[in-house]
Amino acid sequence: MIKTRMLATVMKMFVLILFSLYASNAVCQKAATTKIDSANLYYLNYDFTIIPRIYIADKVNNLKINSFDGKSYFHYRPNVNYRLGFGVTYRAVTLDLDFAAGSTNPAKGRTGSLDFQSNIYTKEWAVDLLLQSYKGYYVSTPANIIGDGPYYFNPDMRITFLGSGAWRILNSDEFSYQAAMTQSEWQLKSAGSILVGGEAYYGKINANGQLIPEVVKDSFPQRGIEQLRFFKIGPGIGYAYTYVYEKNYFASAGLTTVFEAGFVKESSASVSANKFSFQPDVTFRLGIGYNSDNWAASLAGVLNNIPIRGTLSSGDYSFHTGNLRLTLARRFVPNAHTKKMLRHVDDTLDRLQ
Repeated sequence: MIKTRMLATVMKMFVLILFSLYASNAVCQKAATTKIDSANLYYLNYDFTIIPRIYIADKVNNLKINSFDGKSYFHYRPNVNYRLGFGVTYRAVTLDLDFAAGSTNPAKGRTGSLDFQSNIYTKEWAVDLLLQSYKGYYVSTPANIIGDGPYYFNPDMRITFLGSGAWRILNSDEFSYQAAMTQSEWQLKSAGSILVGGEAYYGKINANGQLIPEVVKDSFPQRGIEQLRFFKIGPGIGYAYTYVYEKNYFASAGLTTVFEAGFVKESSASVSANKFSFQPDVTFRLGIGYNSDNWAASLAGVLNNIPIRGTLSSGDYSFHTGNLRLTLARRFVPNAHTKKMLRHVDDTLDRLQ
């Protein structure tokens, strides 16, 4: 309930920000449009500007477990809150610092977590790096599956997940992921691109006991399962497109499918089994917002859905990971003194290119 109310507040803030930027943009739109039209570009780059930002982020690490009939399921979630953060970007370097915003619902138990997610966007590449470790999960759907309280909670359940992915943007001269995701570019015209690349993931789910509670175990093929491990790797293909309205407003959507092969190991208290598996998974990237020469506001997210088929139980699992971020950013051109301070950063980045 606390997180739901906060989400409603965040969405109201986002609408208010867009309205305020629309009002301020209407004053100077005519002059700015004339300047941009003469350039005849698909997007503008702000590599040599300083871009500070404030953001609210939500990180995803969920596990869905389907029943025999596929109509009932467990949905395990960690009890974590949104993150409030501040950051700055200069060329390819981004530094962010965030902390928990507000309190969590004590009825959902306590979760400890380590969550590192880096989504790196350059002109030609989109790269994802993930390292997640959560301990303590509650069942969000259905909330009263046990019947002895509002939420079933397993304080010892731990999920560890790490992985990476890299996607080549084939139409990088017209389409920019940076415009939608990192505020370091401004998409002026609608454009899209085919994406080619691949991903690799490793995950371990340890319930430290039974994954399915005893009182409802007969409804789930995963009854008796205590641990699940998986490794998946493979190539993929996808497509992304950004629609631009009157140069300043955009909606971006991208989908990639990976044809992953790997191994799954499922274990009970007395026996375990390994199996080679082939199951494609999908990753979504979505973003909407406002962009101009000085200001940028966006609501953007990355969500990965990884299906897993058990080896002992033949039950279905779905693991979800990713992040959602609401960002307000302002671009500044560094003065002579600041440029001098950034000279060492420029020299280092120039050598790496």
